[in-house]
Amino acid sequence: MRPLKTLLLSATVLTLATPSFAATLEDAIMKAMETNPEVLIAERGKEAIEQELRQAKAGYLPTVDLTIGSGHERSNNTTTRNRADRQDNTGGHRSLWRNEARLIARQMVFDACETCHNVDQQEYRLESSMKNTKEVKENVSLRVVQAYLDVLRNQELVKLAQDNVDNHKKYLKQIEARSSSGRGSKADIRQAEGRLALAESTVYAAKGELKNAKATYVQVVGEKPEDLKAFKAPVEMLPTSRDEAVERAMANNPAIHSAKYDIRAADSAHRATKSAFYPRLDVELEANRAQNLDGTSEANNSYLAMARVSYNLYNGGADLARKRQQFARLEEAKDTLERDRREVEERMYEAWNDLETAKMRLKPLASHVSSSEETKKAYKSQFDIGQRSLLDLLDTEVEYFNSKTAYINGKYAVDFAVYNVLTTSGDILLAFNK
Repeated sequence: MRPLKTLLLSATVLTLATPSFAATLEDAIMKAMETNPEVLIAERGKEAIEQELRQAKAGYLPTVDLTIGSGHERSNNTTTRNRADRQDNTGGHRSLWRNEARLIARQMVFDACETCHNVDQQEYRLESSMKNTKEVKENVSLRVVQAYLDVLRNQELVKLAQDNVDNHKKYLKQIEARSSSGRGSKADIRQAEGRLALAESTVYAAKGELKNAKATYVQVVGEKPEDLKAFKAPVEMLPTSRDEAVERAMANNPAIHSAKYDIRAADSAHRATKSAFYPRLDVELEANRAQNLDGTSEANNSYLAMARVSYNLYNGGADLARKRQQFARLEEAKDTLERDRREVEERMYEAWNDLETAKMRLKPLASHVSSSEETKKAYKSQFDIGQRSLLDLLDTEVEYFNSKTAYINGKYAVDFAVYNVLTTSGDILLAFNK
């Protein structure tokens, strides 16, 4: 029983220690959203702006400051001089150990709406950051889709290349058998061996591309691809026309929404600079307690309730320059929006054209595969009865391999093009219910 228990325990530990790998595209997307550094950076940036918003809102609340001090004080004033005239000849100086404490509560009453504009600015910045985070997630999702498709595509290409090698090996054996029976030549064997070597080199190249695809997958998703499942692209989510696709992108693309909020944030920042040209009103409550103050060895306590108006009369033109600076930032934000609109429109045109091109190419590519496969079978039959040369047969094998390779690449190009359109229109996360 002890060996059995040990075996079961070891199996349990191995099961728990085995990392989980994403098997579906949805799993890969979820994993990337949790671990991809670009997504995490965007999330942290949003969290930082949330705290900046809290800082701005603090301007509505009172501030309470406590100051405590203790130290040596040497005084020479009317009080100390009168004391010196009456008691001793100290020259009017007196040294005491001074202790003091001050508590001030200050509440802003009027700041020409500087605080409210600062709050508005941070709220708009937060909205912009949220849209930017969505854009990052969509772009990362598209990269996950591409990495996922590349792994599947290269796996198919490796299998196709290996099948091609197997076929060439069969031909070589057949040629060797024909040569042994006197129906073939050494030249045919050498030719078959050369084509086999070329086919084997293609396998190595395909495996290298697969390794690269898996490395990209790890970089984007954060884990190794294992047993990836095929999926169907959500073509039902696509717009019905290019114009509708562009219209949807203009309405939904997060980059455009982020730029719009940046304009509002810049406008609020510009409005906040105008408060510098108005007075500020604060209400202050102050309590002071002191001992040995100004040469008097007695307690000195005071309590104040004040309304204070502060108004800057001149600071070298800094306020005016700051106002002009924020106005320039506002115009910059407007120009950025226009740039983003044009870029999104261009990207959608390109994405839609890529989709249409990929779809149109797929049918001829499939026809090429079918035709080359039929030709290969026909040539094989003719070769067996001596009506076709070995070179003809090997050429048809190469043509079939190339046609099948082109079809596999074209098939996955269509799937990627679908997700590329959905990304540009701001809808890719909806395809995964994110």
